[in-house]
Amino acid sequence: MSTAAEEMTECINALMELVSALHRLMDSYPELREHLLPATLRLSETLPCVSFFLSMDTGEINKRLTEVERRLSVLEVDVAQLKADVAQIKSDIAQIKLEVARISSSLAQIREVFAGVNARMDSLATKEELHIALHKQTWRISGVITALVAAVYFITDYLH
Repeated sequence: MSTAAEEMTECINALMELVSALHRLMDSYPELREHLLPATLRLSETLPCVSFFLSMDTGEINKRLTEVERRLSVLEVDVAQLKADVAQIKSDIAQIKLEVARISSSLAQIREVFAGVNARMDSLATKEELHIALHKQTWRISGVITALVAAVYFITDYLH
């Protein structure tokens, strides 16, 4: 135990003796009891608490305090890293918001173009309609070619 702790122990012991002497004095002179009793009781209640703290091992307390300080410094480093990470995340989110805005703008343009294409598609023929039209056209061309061949044959045979 350190010198200061020994001195405190002696002081507490002296205070305990004082409390005991005050109780004896109050027993001997009851008229002083009402003046001395509140302070004596407060002192009696406080002394065990103080002696408990003095009985604690200061070396163990110092070890624990050192460990708490070490952990606190680690936590401070971790908090600083977390602050840096949060700042980076905020920056990344701002960048993502810009990208989303750009993509939204592009999407609006694509929708406009697609609406125009759809409008033109309504005026165009479907695959089935195109097939029917080509089929009719093929027969017309075949008919015209047949008529031309017959006309050429007629001209070469009968007019020459």
